[in-house]
Amino acid sequence: MHERRKTLALAAAGTSAMMVLTACSGGEGGSADAEREVTWVINSLPAAWANTSSAGGSVYTLQMLSGVVPNTGIWQPDGSYEYNLDILAEEPAAINDDPDAGPFQYSFTLAEDAVWSDGTPMTGEDLRVTAMMSASPGEGYCTTCDSRGTTNADMIDTMEVDGKTITITLKEGLADPEWMMQFDSDSPGGGFYPSHLAEENGWDVDDPDQLGEFYTWLHDTRPEWSGGPWMIVDGDLENQVVKEPNAEWWGEPVQLDRIIMPFNTDEGTFVNAFNNGEIDGANPAQFSEDVIAELEAVPSATVTIAEGSTWEHIDLNTENEWLSDVELRRAVFTAIDRDDIASRTYGQGYPDYELKNNHIFGNDSDYFVDHFEGTGQGTGDTEAALEILEEAGYELDGDTLMLDGEQVGPFRLRSTDTVVRNNSVQLVQAHLPRSASRPPSR
Repeated sequence: MHERRKTLALAAAGTSAMMVLTACSGGEGGSADAEREVTWVINSLPAAWANTSSAGGSVYTLQMLSGVVPNTGIWQPDGSYEYNLDILAEEPAAINDDPDAGPFQYSFTLAEDAVWSDGTPMTGEDLRVTAMMSASPGEGYCTTCDSRGTTNADMIDTMEVDGKTITITLKEGLADPEWMMQFDSDSPGGGFYPSHLAEENGWDVDDPDQLGEFYTWLHDTRPEWSGGPWMIVDGDLENQVVKEPNAEWWGEPVQLDRIIMPFNTDEGTFVNAFNNGEIDGANPAQFSEDVIAELEAVPSATVTIAEGSTWEHIDLNTENEWLSDVELRRAVFTAIDRDDIASRTYGQGYPDYELKNNHIFGNDSDYFVDHFEGTGQGTGDTEAALEILEEAGYELDGDTLMLDGEQVGPFRLRSTDTVVRNNSVQLVQAHLPRSASRPPSR
């Protein structure tokens, strides 16, 4: 018998990828020994079993691996930072944060009782190997690692491991104000990985080619390991994953017996599935306004919409013949009208929406810095966009963009298949010259 209660905590557009699930109560006649199970939807497909790579890294992979990959801290919605003292022995501190006084240096010490699910102690070596896989290939650690975020790891000069402690020294003259994020939930890997599994599989992590094989294995292989309160016990990257408690977890006991996480990419089915008791909730990166309105009308649903540190983004292929030109990219981003997209997507139900001008901090945060001010990007200012193009030697022939007598583009626009993104792609296409973009493909 599975004990279930029909409640939904839906945290919509722009919330953190970290989930907090509480126990289902024993009401409505549920027995004390009934299994406490929740079915919690991820609203798109994760692309890999690890989050470090440019292809695998996404909010969906992070949600899938939440509670499995250990991390050293997380940014809270109010902009404060919280260290994970289940994983860490103590809050880390910079040894030297003044580059004028010597190399920038900091250390992390893992908790004495922190172990992987096979009982192997977590050590500073796990942190060292994770940093190596997060760095650019040019740093020489890994031949084929393609980390989605190399900035912090590329600053590192040396890493010294002493049991549970790692001491990191940065390259001469460099400082890292976000050094504490090296292994946290917002780092490229969403935390750190079990280095001892490389040795068990016959890979030498100090050999760049073999470290690349370990990196690929982590992304391709469903983890039978965990460093958090949950373990993935079943599933694949096409349908769902199932999590059960990690018996070796040393922290606060979890309050559920099982979490089932189906990948539901068809948001039109979400409300019916909830009403039918097939699912209990979700923490979607985004849902369309219509779906949110439907859920708000369901008496047994709790819908929470809050600001958070996620965002919808447009990625350009800078290796494209034309888009390698930064001036063309500047013009494209200037012609795109963010307010038009936001208004048509969410404006009817949420007329007081605000554009996000900082990837991490909300507009009312003490830490907010406006990264868009003065750039013109996202304003939909076509005159400014044309001026950028003209100064770079481009010209319009009717609706056709030309450079040195040759047509520029066309370019292909594509997105994952959601209502919000499909509509956004069509609006972006409308913002650009007709000849510059092909119809959306997915």
